[in-house]
Amino acid sequence: MKRSNLSTVLYLALSLGAMAQPQRDSLLAITRNAKADEATRLQATADLYLRNWIAPHQDTVMALAQQMEASNENNRLAYYGCLVAGALWSQRHVGDRIQSTFERAKELIPDTANRRDRAWLYKLQANAAVERQETNEAITSSKAGLMIARTLNDKGMETQFLLLNDFILDNSGEFVEGMEYLTKARKICEETGDSLSLFTVYQGLGSVLGMVGDQDASEEYAAKAFELSKRLGRHDMIASAYLNMSHPVANTDLDLGIAYTDSAIAHTLAIGDLSTARIGYSMKSRLQQFAGRNEAALASLDEAIAISPDYPTENITAFLGVSRSTLLRNMGRTKEALALSRELYDRHRHSRDVNVRMWVVSSLSYAEEVMGNHRDALELYKSFIHIQDSVETEENKRGVIRKEYQYTYEKQALADSLQHASELAVQAEEVRRQKVVRNGFMGGFALVALFAGIFLTQRNRIGKEKARSEELLLNILPEEVADELKAKGEAEARSIDQVTVLFTDFKGFTSMSEKLSPKELVKDLHECFSAFDRICEKNGLEKIKTIGDAYMAAGGLPTPNTSHATDVINAALEIRDFIAEGKAHKIAAGLPYFEIRIGVHTGPVVAGIVGVKKFQYDIWGDTVNTAARMESSGEVGQVNISEATYRSVAELSVVGASVAQVGAQASRDSSTNSQQPTNQSAPRFTFTSRGKVQAKGKGELEMYFVQRSDEVA
Repeated sequence: MKRSNLSTVLYLALSLGAMAQPQRDSLLAITRNAKADEATRLQATADLYLRNWIAPHQDTVMALAQQMEASNENNRLAYYGCLVAGALWSQRHVGDRIQSTFERAKELIPDTANRRDRAWLYKLQANAAVERQETNEAITSSKAGLMIARTLNDKGMETQFLLLNDFILDNSGEFVEGMEYLTKARKICEETGDSLSLFTVYQGLGSVLGMVGDQDASEEYAAKAFELSKRLGRHDMIASAYLNMSHPVANTDLDLGIAYTDSAIAHTLAIGDLSTARIGYSMKSRLQQFAGRNEAALASLDEAIAISPDYPTENITAFLGVSRSTLLRNMGRTKEALALSRELYDRHRHSRDVNVRMWVVSSLSYAEEVMGNHRDALELYKSFIHIQDSVETEENKRGVIRKEYQYTYEKQALADSLQHASELAVQAEEVRRQKVVRNGFMGGFALVALFAGIFLTQRNRIGKEKARSEELLLNILPEEVADELKAKGEAEARSIDQVTVLFTDFKGFTSMSEKLSPKELVKDLHECFSAFDRICEKNGLEKIKTIGDAYMAAGGLPTPNTSHATDVINAALEIRDFIAEGKAHKIAAGLPYFEIRIGVHTGPVVAGIVGVKKFQYDIWGDTVNTAARMESSGEVGQVNISEATYRSVAELSVVGASVAQVGAQASRDSSTNSQQPTNQSAPRFTFTSRGKVQAKGKGELEMYFVQRSDEVA
């Protein structure tokens, strides 16, 4: 078979700088081997692309995939063509195409195919499941591929599946769990010299650390990725790095941020990556709006809309359309905005994508309101609230499913291990029995006596261990959850309508860690968290977990009660006082000290246990996220609470006030005192309204500082 013009162009695209990575060098050698047949070269090329070790122009990639898929004589070659096409469709997030490519690949590959081929099919299957928002199937497929990669000792493939696992978990909101896979991928990349994959690891670490609030570390990894992308010289990586850096840079220099998006766009167009170019234009438009350059922002947004993909998704079309309508409305071109919003609403109101429905309904509601069509705007807003509630409900359900999946997966793994151990024990017992028979009467009585002694000793030891395990279990789980776990072998996740969640975080913990030795730092943390544990127990709270220097607890679970908000505030004030006293002692001794922010929010959660080897009672839902935002939006030495917590405490505390009266008072507080916070007192607490405060990812939220009433002069 003679080499085609297409493959010649592609092989020239492979002549990137060699790196100290044996797998990549080996595959590159195959593509350059003039004696190898065309099919072998194409498969090696596909393998390089699947591992993200090459990045030719996307048109070239698609032509390659089509050429391979068209092979009627070589099913394996056609199969690899499907894999390449699926990878490209995944990059463009074209769900229907990913699924159809996956189905075609399944038809081409037999069950007896070698494990390496089947591993890449698992990757395609996982990507298809992600696009369908079927997280469980995606994780199952990705973990199956990861297991094969480890069995083959294929470090390059293992890295790709570690990164895929992280992507799936991030996509479902499990950022911290995804960090485990990123950390493992980083170790492999550093050991093998895989700088190309290390770039993706740096990008992922920067993103996740930003999500969990460690902005310094996030920016550090983003900078590492940026420098690495320039050293590697790959257009796709440079573009991604520029986009990732554009917003942090724009915080201090908008013009530089816009210039970064321009650079990203140029690099994406160089490789035909229109999907990422569209993102670049959209981000550029957003930054231009921040700079007050609305006409330029509209031009950039129109560029994004003009780059039409071969198979545009509703998500892309609706998002860009709603962005344009919002910009037109802000520019005073209200009639154009209304017309566009109505067009988008008519086109997408029955979309299967709930986010798309939410966007177009919200956009039209605002547009109708601006035009004075208040009744229509109100009806649309009601629809928006209904859709938003369904989204939150669905996310909570997905959270439960994710936890249940993890529990089931780990339980099965444990069962498999126990089965294996049981088989070994049976074998060992059979060997022992045969030895006893063989030795006959010579050692019979001595053996019986020996086993009797061992049995009695073991029974006593088991009794002590059981008591110890009971103690440990109750130290980890609430008593009623532990009882359910022991009785049924599992504990069901439960939805609890009203829980109050407490978050604490130490200010300047990173700088403290630089001043203290690890031993001193851990000692101080242990002292603080031990005190927090005692305070929470005293006030009837359930400690949930610690995350680094953050502490999380909740009131009103696992058994619901009506005093949870008051209990949590009492605990929060005691924690505040404990840290303040410690600070005073440290200052007097000339030592570094902790300062603390505390946030509290009330709302519904889903609560249950996760894992089968290291049990953890946990809660999840939007209430948890909002409580974290209360902490991060608070101030040092203050207890910052949400409006929901304020109402809950006020309803219990204000003697003679009906629920409706308290609600009306809260509304008057937020509407009339947004400029100058005032005090609303209750018999036990005094609340200082902060008005509406911007919270990351939540918009403006009503917040209050709370103190004991006797603390106010």
